[in-house]
Formats: sequence, C-alpha cells, structure tokens
Amino acid sequence: MSLLFSALGGMAQSWCTLEREDELTVIRLPQDARLLLTDERPQPDDATTLLCIAAAFTSPQGTVEGAYTIGGRMHNRYNRHSKVSLSGRTFTLGQQFSTPYGFQQMCLVRNGQAVHFRDEKRRVRRALCKESARGEALIVESRRSLTMNEFAQLLAQRMHSAVYTDMGSFGYGWVRTADGLHHLRSFYSYNKKKQTNWLVVRRSAH
Repeated sequence: MSLLFSALGGMAQSWCTLEREDELTVIRLPQDARLLLTDERPQPDDATTLLCIAAAFTSPQGTVEGAYTIGGRMHNRYNRHSKVSLSGRTFTLGQQFSTPYGFQQMCLVRNGQAVHFRDEKRRVRRALCKESARGEALIVESRRSLTMNEFAQLLAQRMHSAVYTDMGSFGYGWVRTADGLHHLRSFYSYNKKKQTNWLVVRRSAH
C-alpha cells in the first residue's frame, strides 16, 4: 500500500510528493513545475528548486558524458544513448534535442517495452519516467538493488517511457515535499562534489 505525502490543500506553494511502494519510490511533480538541466550545482536552501538528481553520466575525467544542451547551447557530441529533451513537466525521446534543455542517457523503456541489458550488477536504480506518451514526468527509484534488466522490466509494467539517471556512487540527490527536504541515497553524499550535471525541478515563474 502506498504512503503518500502530498501538498496541503489551499497552500499558495506546491511541492513534490512521494509515493512509497513495495518495489519503488515514485516522486510526482506539482502543477507549476518545470524540468531543467544545469551544470551549476543547485543548493538545497534554494526554495525554488524542488528536486535535484544526477542526470547524464560523469566521465572518469570529471566531465559530462555525451551531448547536452542548457538554455539552447549545445555541449559535446552525440553518442549512442537516447536524446532526452525536457519541456515543462514532461520530456521526449528522439534522435536530436528538440528543446533548450536536454541530455543523453540510456533508455530503459520505450513505448511500453523494456530494453534488454546484459549488465548483471545489482544496484539501487533511478529513472526519469512517464506513464503515457503525453504524460507528465515522474522520478522513480528502486527500493532495493536490481540489475538494469530487472529495473527496466519492473518499469515496463506501468511506464510508457523511462530513461536512466546516473546512480551508483553518484546517487546523491534531494526532493522537497510539503513536510520538508528529503535526501535521496544520502549514503553517497561523499561523492556529490564529483557530480557534473543535474536534472532539477523548479517552480515556474508566475
């Protein structure tokens, strides 16, 4: 049974919500949210930022792996991974970026079908997902260690699209709900200074 921490009705501000299930933790975004990519480290005391997680992979040399775009400015070259274009409260997958903010990552679920992986390492996993083709974005994290294959299969049971977001030792992140700031995978906070890019959720300007 899900434990839902939701925003209080009638509040002027809105927050992310957490749904904790047997296998997954699902983070839902508020109505006034917008997804962005940044290479400038967000600070938890910035009240306009509701969520912060690693997005693209970071190379051993300490640079962002693959192409990414921030404010319409392209960096690096395309690689074999999916192009994730962020727009408002959703995202699209394509052969090139279609919005000013985007990054490259491994696709886990495409059109409701799980992608197959050979990696057998078991880790806690995290993904950017949506439940339908035009649906709103969700952040989903496994509640136990899984292989990539197991995670993709689990997500395919309920998601239309899902792309991986960097985890492993770069799993540090946080989310702001109505009852405060929650650190995600805080065990990995020792490595947070090595993270190079972040998927963030911010409140839209009114």
